[in-house]
Amino acid sequence: MCKLHMKWIDDLGIDTVIDVGANIGQSASGFRQQFLNARIYSFEPLPAQYRILCQVFQYDDKFVAYNLALSDKEEYVVFNSADFPDASSVLQMSDLLKEYIVKAGFFPSAETKEIIVRAATLDSMGLVLGHSLLVKIDVQGADDKVIRGGQETIKKAKLCLIETEFQPLYTGQALFFDILVQMKALGFTYFGDRDRIFYNANGTPLWQDSIFVNEDLLKDGVFI
Repeated sequence: MCKLHMKWIDDLGIDTVIDVGANIGQSASGFRQQFLNARIYSFEPLPAQYRILCQVFQYDDKFVAYNLALSDKEEYVVFNSADFPDASSVLQMSDLLKEYIVKAGFFPSAETKEIIVRAATLDSMGLVLGHSLLVKIDVQGADDKVIRGGQETIKKAKLCLIETEFQPLYTGQALFFDILVQMKALGFTYFGDRDRIFYNANGTPLWQDSIFVNEDLLKDGVFI
């Protein structure tokens, strides 16, 4: 398993982070601790989570937040805001995920309500990137849409962290192999997980935080 706080990742000299699906800044806070001088761009569509995110980073002059969803189109979309905010998505939750949220004790309810949010593509944002980019995508089953709308930006990354599912937690979602194929087409190799794999009660894996490394950093498949 591959943890984020590893020397080989530190040696990449990450100076730009794109945080898609920021929630209230849990990942961004970790990135700030590890990459002290990096510019961080965070995207969060839920208004309440976005406000907290901005408060958390209000004194960080290298942090920029956007209150929108990233996808493969520029449009306003119906977004499923969940009682357990971490499970909110443009896609509908499956019965498997609803049951898991309650039984695992994440939240007493897995109900959702529909809100309208603005969606944009990553490639349309015109972000100023440094020499060493890390992209993190965690959008609850719609990661393939983010990738399709951000191919040119993602190709510039040295490292991508993507939440990938092994079983369908959302209706019509892309699963691990689908993301693997997408990222391979963009020039990335699967490089393990962040030591975060979640299992169902029967012991089968549900999802993990997957690491993809740009193949430009490899020689004959070996990290150089």
